[in-house]
Amino acid sequence: MAFAPRPHVELVHVLDMPAREVTFPGANMPARLIVLSESPVNKAISAILDLPPGWRRERGMNPDTFVEHYLLAGDLLVGDDLQLLPHHYFRTEVGVAAGPFSTVHGARIVYFTEGDPMAWTPVGTPGPSLTEGIAWHNTNVMPWEDIFVPGPNVTETGAKLKIKLLYMDPRTKAYTRLILAEKGWYDHRFAHHPVVEEAYTVHGHMTYNYGTLEVDTYFYRPPRVKHGNFEAYPDGCTWIIRSDGELENIYTSLDGEPGNWEYGTEREPVKVDVEKLVRSKRAGPWDGYGQHLSREEYEQRKQQRQ
Repeated sequence: MAFAPRPHVELVHVLDMPAREVTFPGANMPARLIVLSESPVNKAISAILDLPPGWRRERGMNPDTFVEHYLLAGDLLVGDDLQLLPHHYFRTEVGVAAGPFSTVHGARIVYFTEGDPMAWTPVGTPGPSLTEGIAWHNTNVMPWEDIFVPGPNVTETGAKLKIKLLYMDPRTKAYTRLILAEKGWYDHRFAHHPVVEEAYTVHGHMTYNYGTLEVDTYFYRPPRVKHGNFEAYPDGCTWIIRSDGELENIYTSLDGEPGNWEYGTEREPVKVDVEKLVRSKRAGPWDGYGQHLSREEYEQRKQQRQ
């Protein structure tokens, strides 16, 4: 499904975002929710969910949205036998029952929905922890594979982008994945995509035109927004990344020259509304580096360079 519209978030750090207590239906106590982005249309959220020790929730299902969990720390037991630990991924589809859930020591979870997370119905009938409509991966033991979306070049450093695919919709090609930019990887171009792209930084450090992607930073980028001039130094960088459709890399040079797109078409990038751009305090105001140039602006700059 195409994601409901959300504000352009680029970029925010978890420590800069407000937290609130939430008691999910069927839970025995409140949890702490740090919302990173939210849709005003359908209440979809991307968030950090902190579960306290001893938190439990009954078995149930959400009739409104799929729900994705990526554990950063702690433990979360699903049913009687599926133990989620750091860097485990767990997804339930719309209307699919899961649980009960419980944690001994507490847990920190990257939490994604595409609808109201509070729209929940209890399911009293027991069921298996893993069944149709549920996906689970222990990413600690998954091998890194070569990326399958054409575009990013292999630099003379030999560094590459690698992927661990966690979920893909067979119809829309929307997918959730871990992406690793190996130490020394860079791409000195701007790119944009025809789909939404959002990411949470799990490990490492990377600079790009909006600032620095470090651990616990997050962005939510609407379609056709330029981003790039990436440098994964010194240790590389790993994110959990989501998109709402098939991702294609559409390129622009650093001086604004179109690559595989033309002005006046649906492949042209869009201008960022700076007034509405959501940024962390620690990121500071965006300096406009990488802002899309209109045809007139590009021609003027081209003449100035000649």
